[in-house]
Amino acid sequence: MRLSDAFNIAGLVVTTGSAALMWYFPPRGTAMFDDDGGQLVTWKSNPTEEGKAKARRQRWLSRAAPLALGAGFLLQLIGAIIAA
Repeated sequence: MRLSDAFNIAGLVVTTGSAALMWYFPPRGTAMFDDDGGQLVTWKSNPTEEGKAKARRQRWLSRAAPLALGAGFLLQLIGAIIAA
């Protein structure tokens, strides 16, 4: 296996993983709205410690996914540059 192939495969794996993360934990850049135009509020009462820990994990994953997507793109770009 050539080095360029290794970079391309690593880039595809990282990109696929980040796409899955973005599917399950989408980045929250804007507020969510329902069909009638009202803003969705997803909390009902004071959060528990377990709920806060889950929210921190989801927030971290939703912020890490776009960075991983960029890293996968760069790995594929490096593989293409090496192959050329």
